[in-house]
Amino acid sequence: MRMPERDSEWQLLISLVMLACSIVLILIAEAKNRQAEATLKEVSKIVKEVCR
Repeated sequence: MRMPERDSEWQLLISLVMLACSIVLILIAEAKNRQAEATLKEVSKIVKEVCR
């Protein structure tokens, strides 16, 4: 793979890398959110059982 020669090619390359990193970070945040929701549901069930 050849190195970009013009500034516009560098800007495009950097933008694509930043886009890919942003998508990865969004996917990680979504996974953590789902995990937190599952934990809250589990804790809620435990609290309901204890309070009976």
